[in-house]
Amino acid sequence: MHFPLTNGTYEKMTDDHQPQTRKFALGTTARVLFALLVLLVSLAMIYGGFKLVALDGSPYYLIAGVAYLLLAALMFLRKSASIALSVAIALATCVWAFYEVGQFSYWELLPRLVVPAIILTSACGSAQPCPAPRQAADAWPTASALRCSRG
Repeated sequence: MHFPLTNGTYEKMTDDHQPQTRKFALGTTARVLFALLVLLVSLAMIYGGFKLVALDGSPYYLIAGVAYLLLAALMFLRKSASIALSVAIALATCVWAFYEVGQFSYWELLPRLVVPAIILTSACGSAQPCPAPRQAADAWPTASALRCSRG
C-alpha cells in the first residue's frame, strides 16, 4: 500500500510493516514515455528502411532506425550515453540530408531534419541532470582540489 507524503515522496509498507520511503519523480515518467516514443519511431524507420532497401533506395532509414532502437534502450536503462548517441544520430542525419539534397534547400531539408531535431531536443531535456557542484567535487578529487585552490 502506498501513502503519499507532503514532501513529494511516498511511503510503501513492506511485508514486515516497516515503511519504505521513495522519491516520486515526474521526470522518470516523462523519460519512459519519451523512450517509448523513440521506440515507436525506430520501429517505423526500420520497417520503412527495409522497404526502401528492397526497392534499391537509401539504407539511411534502416540504419537510423536501428540507432534509434539503441537510443530507446539506453534511455530505458538511464544511461548517459543516450545523449551522445542522440547527438551522433542528429549529426549523421545532417550529413546524410545535405548529401541527399546536394544544396541548402529549406523545403527539401525540412522533412529530413525535423524528427531528428525534435528527438535530440527532447533527449537533452529528459537527460539526467548534472550533479550539484558540491556532489561533483566530492565525487572527483580533482574538482575538490580546484575548488579549494579557488578559495
